[in-house]
Amino acid sequence: MFELLLGGASVASSFLAGRKAKKEAKKAERENRRRIKQITDIFSTEMKKYSPTGEYGKALFEESKAAKASTVGASTQQLLRSGVGGVNVADVGAAYERQTGQTNRLKIQDFLTSKRTNLNLGLADALSQVNTIGPSSKDITEAYAGMAPGIETLLRGYKDWKSKKKGSDSSSVLDPGGEM
Repeated sequence: MFELLLGGASVASSFLAGRKAKKEAKKAERENRRRIKQITDIFSTEMKKYSPTGEYGKALFEESKAAKASTVGASTQQLLRSGVGGVNVADVGAAYERQTGQTNRLKIQDFLTSKRTNLNLGLADALSQVNTIGPSSKDITEAYAGMAPGIETLLRGYKDWKSKKKGSDSSSVLDPGGEM
């Protein structure tokens, strides 16, 4: 009689389906952690490139220095050709810094900051797309499918037991108007 009440093997299969769902949930969680680390590493690598000392930052600042050298050299030559005496290269360099150098460095810094901000927003968006909730809908469906026969068997066993005990009609057990 106890086996009829519990549904026998169906209860065991329900238990196994539940364990399988938990195992799948843990597997999904490990996979999510791996994905999060992978995404974070990719964005971190790119953000380092856009730092002032990173690959792109260094290249932009080097390009700015080269432009300064070229501009200061050309300006100095032009002043010498025009016959201006006593031209000091340091004075031309200082004038370049006042007029162009600082502005260029600030634009570079602003560009790099903008890129890092966009990368941070992209990272946040990518991380929000990772499913950290747990088992997939397939896992839940499989777990439920494994439990459903056990529940049906349990109800059928209860129905049979109740009908034998009271001698009543067994359909009243599942009838919403009947007592359970």
